[in-house]
Amino acid sequence: MPHCCSTLLCHILKGKTTATGCCVVHTFSTMQFSQQQQHKAVDNQAHGYYYCMYKSADNKTEGDPNSASIYTMPSPVFNIKVSNVSTDKVSLTWENKDAAAFEYSYRVLIENKTSPTGSVTVSAREAVIAGLNPGTFYNFTIFPLAADNKTEGDPNSVSICTSQVKSERVVSMNKALPAKERKSTDYVRIEEQ
Repeated sequence: MPHCCSTLLCHILKGKTTATGCCVVHTFSTMQFSQQQQHKAVDNQAHGYYYCMYKSADNKTEGDPNSASIYTMPSPVFNIKVSNVSTDKVSLTWENKDAAAFEYSYRVLIENKTSPTGSVTVSAREAVIAGLNPGTFYNFTIFPLAADNKTEGDPNSVSICTSQVKSERVVSMNKALPAKERKSTDYVRIEEQ
């Protein structure tokens, strides 16, 4: 189904009845269609909003109207930024300007070539992804989810490599007491020169 268009819904609602109206409740607007029409486009809907459509033969809700509802697809996120990259975690932030974005959650798909794919779902426009491997290339794909947690918008991605573990060379070591002569307060000191 394309963004912001519920052509399919009015087609389902019409069925084999003699319906002449389809009301989009979110915008409180009514549209007419004839018995011969097989479908009616409902255009210019806002991204990520809940729409409930019902039909009645005379534009009234008396009787048993048939209805269907749908969330429109959220817009893709944009301006994805990666910060605080360490050996095992990264911080991600992004933007979404949809009017309904305050109701969204976001699924972050985590992919690399050496580990199974995982995902986390967050309710804010930011995520800290932990448990990563050092020096590994990751792809993070962010999907916006409407308030029903089912209707998913198109994704956007960012790729990053986690920091590598620093290897340090030990150049000299001071001699310590043999293990059996050590007390619990003794320790070994390693110095780099």
